[in-house]
Amino acid sequence: MKGKDYFDYPNKYYCEDIGLRNARTGFRQQEMTHIMENILYNELIIRECAVDVGVVYSNEKDSKGKINQVTREIDFIATSGGKKDYIQSAYALATPEKAETENKSFSLTGDFFQKSLFDMIFASVGMMIMGY
Repeated sequence: MKGKDYFDYPNKYYCEDIGLRNARTGFRQQEMTHIMENILYNELIIRECAVDVGVVYSNEKDSKGKINQVTREIDFIATSGGKKDYIQSAYALATPEKAETENKSFSLTGDFFQKSLFDMIFASVGMMIMGY
């Protein structure tokens, strides 16, 4: 994440209370991936982290062999007391390909800050391990 690119990415919005979100949407949008990401965000805020979204770029070949620049997102950059962590939220890592896709952003950061991938099963345990 460098300079202006850090701010060019669209804003993300989260609700403080998932129940209020559900009531407002009439329980129409029950996307567990988004709900889990929202809960992780709220947990980071409760633990007094500054939370941002990260963007990294890679050059990748498409199916025709043409190289294109691909934008990849890091769900959260959590900063607290000089400590920085990159966090990805994935409701389920059903296949090795899904796990690879979720971890790809981490490999493109070019630094050595802690990187954590949370899925539905390990989200609460992972937050405890990270010390938040």
